[in-house]
Amino acid sequence: MSKPLVELRAQRLHIQMHLSWLDQQIRLAEDNQTKHPCCTTTSASIETTSNKGLPSKHDGDEQLLTRSEVAQAELTKEYSTGHYVGPGTSKQLRDDKIGYMAIFIILTALFMFLLLGLPYLLH
Repeated sequence: MSKPLVELRAQRLHIQMHLSWLDQQIRLAEDNQTKHPCCTTTSASIETTSNKGLPSKHDGDEQLLTRSEVAQAELTKEYSTGHYVGPGTSKQLRDDKIGYMAIFIILTALFMFLLLGLPYLLH
């Protein structure tokens, strides 16, 4: 599998996990609202229930966690083969920028010579 495809699948799984967590939080808030219609949900009650709604290995989301673990294993396998090149250090980036600027200057000088200097020399 290509690296972008693996990364996109992993991101999709993370988004699906987040959406299921959001759905659970919405259901909890709606249940709280129906039980106590006169009260509104405060930030303190949201903070106390925020960790309860996260998917864990003890919840009933075995299928979701299995997919996540599979995606993580694919990512680990893909990057451990040595084909992944992470972001370079600042020194590498600076050296690359200098090299590209040098190539640009040389090509610009060659173009100007071919455009202006060569016809003058041949005439």
